[in-house]
Amino acid sequence: MELSYSFTGICWLNQAEFRPSKHTQTFKGYAVYELMRTLGLTHFTVANIPSVELGPHEWWLRELAQALEMPLSTLSSWRRREKLQARQVSQADRRWIIWADETELERLKQYRQQSLKDEARQYWFQRRHCQDQSSHSLL
Repeated sequence: MELSYSFTGICWLNQAEFRPSKHTQTFKGYAVYELMRTLGLTHFTVANIPSVELGPHEWWLRELAQALEMPLSTLSSWRRREKLQARQVSQADRRWIIWADETELERLKQYRQQSLKDEARQYWFQRRHCQDQSSHSLL
């Protein structure tokens, strides 16, 4: 089946019970595009993107995520929460350029490790709390 941005294509994905990876329960246009790009189904050409030269210590968001070996969604979240020094190429382009020298790369790696530790700690506390609640309900 050829996927498209069309209402029909999006409805098909949602009715077939496919789910986007994070933050939403249903597919929307951009999520469909990302899925198509991942599956190699787009006819998108680089010629459509204006050429932008990166300055010293500048990264495209996707390339920085790969260099830090972390999910793009996590790095995007950090950008939205202003944890990164970022600038948008243009409103129409929607791409982001992140500034990160060696010191900043190290800070981001440490922040990632701290975030993972915090997530593990929160998971452990939630699990412990649920166990405590279930043992109290049995009394």
